[in-house]
Amino acid sequence: ALLYRPKGFMPYFSKPIHITDPEDSSFRTRDILYVKGLLLNDTVHLFINHWTSRYGGLMKTIPKRILEAKILMHLVDSIYKRNHHAKIFVMGDFNENPDDPAVKILAKKHKDSCDLIRVSSSPLFGNAKGTIKSGPEWSTFDQLYISKNVNDKGSGLFVKDKSFHIFDAGFLLEKDEKYLGYKPDRSYIGFKYHGGFSDHLPVFFDIAVIHSKQR
Repeated sequence: ALLYRPKGFMPYFSKPIHITDPEDSSFRTRDILYVKGLLLNDTVHLFINHWTSRYGGLMKTIPKRILEAKILMHLVDSIYKRNHHAKIFVMGDFNENPDDPAVKILAKKHKDSCDLIRVSSSPLFGNAKGTIKSGPEWSTFDQLYISKNVNDKGSGLFVKDKSFHIFDAGFLLEKDEKYLGYKPDRSYIGFKYHGGFSDHLPVFFDIAVIHSKQR
């Protein structure tokens, strides 16, 4: 889903993108949400993702996320081919780290395709090393990719430098008694209510715009 403030963003088209596997008719997973709208007087294309989880085994689920990545890039490229200046944002929980196989497809350079740039993230308060923790290891599954002109300060709307952060405030965390340090304070552990917020830490980024009079 996409939540927005009506005073700042005006959507005028949205569509759920269904993910199907031609080799497995029983496969079901979450849709990718596509939203086109007006943000700060610029038309933007938003793709909201929550890719197939690793539940059931990492190696078994990698092909499913690769399928989602290829479907997503087909849609991104179709927009880019119609408008090389399109402002595209791809975000969400990819259930992969930036160096894992499926998300690498997003940043891979292809001839006549959109060059997506991964916006690097850093903890805001230094309490975490990622957005989710499994055992002793932190992972950064929640990411942002943008078309290259959204990285250009001369193109109107752009993502501010070093503004993509993992919001790791103390009230979202609890002490990790087993593996030391901290871990996200979850709302559920399995089917048991734990009373926290989430197993993922939220992320955010800042957008600015250079008006024509400022150029």
